Amino acid sequence: MMQEVSENFENVTSSPQYSTFLEHIIPRFLTFLQDGEVQFLQEKPTQQLRKLVLEIIHRIPTNEHLRPHTKNILSVMFRFLEIESEENVLICLRIIIELHKQFRPPISQEIHHFLDFVKQIYKDLPKVVARYFENPQVIAENTVPSPEMVGMITSVLVKTAPEREDSETRTHTIIPRGSLSLKVLAELPIIVVLMYQLYKLNIHNVVSEFVPLIMNTIMLQVSPQRAKAEKSAPERQHPGSHEQNCPAGTELRTLTQQTPELFIPCMDKLFDESILIGSGYTARETLRPLAYSTLADLVHHVRQNLPLTDLSLAVQLFAKNIDDESLPSNIQTMSCKLLLNLVDCIRSKSEQENGNGRDILMRMLEVRAAAPAVPALSSRKRVSLRSLNRCLC
Repeated sequence: MMQEVSENFENVTSSPQYSTFLEHIIPRFLTFLQDGEVQFLQEKPTQQLRKLVLEIIHRIPTNEHLRPHTKNILSVMFRFLEIESEENVLICLRIIIELHKQFRPPISQEIHHFLDFVKQIYKDLPKVVARYFENPQVIAENTVPSPEMVGMITSVLVKTAPEREDSETRTHTIIPRGSLSLKVLAELPIIVVLMYQLYKLNIHNVVSEFVPLIMNTIMLQVSPQRAKAEKSAPERQHPGSHEQNCPAGTELRTLTQQTPELFIPCMDKLFDESILIGSGYTARETLRPLAYSTLADLVHHVRQNLPLTDLSLAVQLFAKNIDDESLPSNIQTMSCKLLLNLVDCIRSKSEQENGNGRDILMRMLEVRAAAPAVPALSSRKRVSLRSLNRCLC
């Protein structure tokens, strides 16, 4: 029945009885979620149903029909962040973000509790890292581990009757608890920033406490012994930047702003994707957008100091990203903007070094000709092309 509701949800939202539908269905959704038991096995029908209900709530248009129900929905979503599975917590976070962006509800005690919850996650992170990487627990044969024992979705084979040789073997996919999930941790800064934007005067002192916690998180590293053991396992490749033992410390931002020339000798290595991202499947699927965004910020900041060879490498890398449909559209847009910001630098460096700046700009012109497919750039196409044409002339 819930699958049928999900499949026909657009018809429901356009119905004249839509407001009445929300008045009846939302309390029932929330009651079902609160009264039901949290599940950590992906194959459980109860987990699939709970996830489907949360997805339907997330799909409800954030218009005036939904406004009266905002407070009750947010109350449940905030509470679920601490108890639900990783899959469901990620949906809860999206619901919280959408409702706050649209309705800007007044600050509540739940928001203060949420911020304390996030701070506790950062405080406990060294223990979590040690459990995942330094002292991983051994899962006994034919047993289903608890969600606290796994750091990512893990499949295990379990015999229904281990004492019998002909017993059936079933696969169980364990979902970690959201509060222990590194995927959830990656999403939390977005919502903390949103809360700060909405309630700056009320939570300024609280948010300032995050800075030392985040700096401590940046400094976390796997021990050299464990890193060496992990690197030797071909089936579990880590990002290239981890393999390079890339330094990250509290002075990183200050160095970037005040002495960018310290990064110049290393820039050619950062344009090498095997170093920046690595060859692991998980790294390429999950870290690429963040890696490109971070590198683009650095390139933009030090672009005046880069030699023409590095500018050429930057153009090659970010021009390729524009045609990569596997990347989010915002990364494609960012790549286009960065290329435009490099135009004057390429021209001036080419004159200083008597280099091949014209060839690089021609490559950029070819890329920009295809840019209307990239969101938010088509309206600027003529201005951008004129800028490139002036440099080429």
